[in-house]
Amino acid sequence: MSEGAGPKAWLREALAPQPCPAGTTSREIVRRAIEYRDPPRIPYAFIEPVRSDFFEVAELERRRRATGEARGPRQVRPLLNADVDATRIRKRQGIKMNAPEDKESVLARYMEGPELLERALAGIQDSGLDARPPQGGWTIRQIVHHIADGDDLWKIGIKMALGNEQAEFSLDWYRTLQQEVWADRWAYANRSIDTSLALLKAIRNHVLQLLEQVPDGWYRSVGFRKPNGEIERVPVGAVVELQAEHVVHHVERIRAIRSEIGGV
Repeated sequence: MSEGAGPKAWLREALAPQPCPAGTTSREIVRRAIEYRDPPRIPYAFIEPVRSDFFEVAELERRRRATGEARGPRQVRPLLNADVDATRIRKRQGIKMNAPEDKESVLARYMEGPELLERALAGIQDSGLDARPPQGGWTIRQIVHHIADGDDLWKIGIKMALGNEQAEFSLDWYRTLQQEVWADRWAYANRSIDTSLALLKAIRNHVLQLLEQVPDGWYRSVGFRKPNGEIERVPVGAVVELQAEHVVHHVERIRAIRSEIGGV
């Protein structure tokens, strides 16, 4: 795009289907969503980013440098809110989901998640849990509840795959609202984190126990209905990997927030 191109021209270019940047994966979407203080929508494992996913961020950064303007997290909100799965991100087409072959390694990361989260929270006071990050976004308390709810939502998909592979798993009821709305309706800002930490640990122990008793469970799958109505086969191993990474990314954000607010 030339420097002199008008806003309509760069927008058309941004929305045109183009190849994903080399080395960019759906996990990068999650990382960037956290970096820009906007909780990501799920399921990110079932989308294939294209260059336009990052075009607006690059354009805003170019304009910021040109004007000397300080970067603000809400500048990129249009790219990372409920609109992303409607316009900015192209759904995967013809790409089959596979369970990762390094099962033991992925399971180890999955089971380490609750301890990783608890270590990131060690010594924190209520004031730290509820402190608003200087540049906006969720508090640590809200992030903890979001992590536990993510596991709770996907636990059903795992159990469906292990018990009835002909069943169809859908998160349409969840996707219809932005995560900020669910955070409000599920009282993220007011609830103690103790129950959510216990829930996260219980779910992961439960899933591990199930996989130990169902030898081929790692590769069993459930039909997942995507927003465009298509059904995709999603294996248990892929969901476990998704949730393992979900905790890691949010733990990084929690550490960053503690650093920003003075480690309270």
